[in-house]
Amino acid sequence: MLENPKLNIAHPIDSYMENMDELISLMTIYSHVSSHPLKNPSGEPCTTEILIKQGIGFIVTCWDEYVKQLVTSAFDFMLEQAKNPDMFPLQVKMITSQKLQPPHPDAFDDDRVRRRKQKARETWETHLWKQDIWHLAGDGWIKLLRDNKEEVIKQYVDTFQSLRPDTIDKLFASIIGIKSLSSHWSWLGMSCEDAKKCLNILLNLRGDLVHTNQSHRLVTIDDIDYFSLLVNKLAGISANVVREHVYKQTGQYPWLDNGILDVPTYQSARCN
Repeated sequence: MLENPKLNIAHPIDSYMENMDELISLMTIYSHVSSHPLKNPSGEPCTTEILIKQGIGFIVTCWDEYVKQLVTSAFDFMLEQAKNPDMFPLQVKMITSQKLQPPHPDAFDDDRVRRRKQKARETWETHLWKQDIWHLAGDGWIKLLRDNKEEVIKQYVDTFQSLRPDTIDKLFASIIGIKSLSSHWSWLGMSCEDAKKCLNILLNLRGDLVHTNQSHRLVTIDDIDYFSLLVNKLAGISANVVREHVYKQTGQYPWLDNGILDVPTYQSARCN
């Protein structure tokens, strides 16, 4: 099936690359200050290390925002194109179906009403009922899911904090049903295992700098160059993998293919 440009939405990687452009500005300032040292009020030379530390943190922030935008954009597109509820994971349907749950008993109920409510609640609490309701409701499930999509986003995306490969996999599996997104993170000179390892090292460096302002090794401008390329490639691969998954589910491509070409190979000096 040919791509329908009218259905394409803004590519999630566009805003990511715009954000990453600010990293170039930051490193340009770093290069200038390194060549033209400044002095603090006491006359001592100012250190430029803080700019490198900020660069590491900025890369991780851009990656965090991109992961959330990617899964949200895919979910929104699938919801707009949905013809049946089967394309969405069970967790998504169960969260939304909570809106239809019967009321809990309260203090003003007599025994007969309380028993009736308790029985209704017991029936509702079985997972089978929560699943079947999507098939019993006909086309009503579409409106229900669209009206309550913020509940899904709030539960999964807004509370998402860890950018580790395994938690990213869980996020995408829970919302759009894609299995093991990180298993696709490989390219010439970089195995999937090494790509995950390098991402974790980046997150470790950022965590050290945020919590102690120190890292387990010296962080240099080479780290900025390397990890920015690494995350760029992870972003590009992820967008294309999600794109193909959405196409399989809806028959439509949500955005155009991307061409992130500048990639790093595995470097032990950066990723150990």
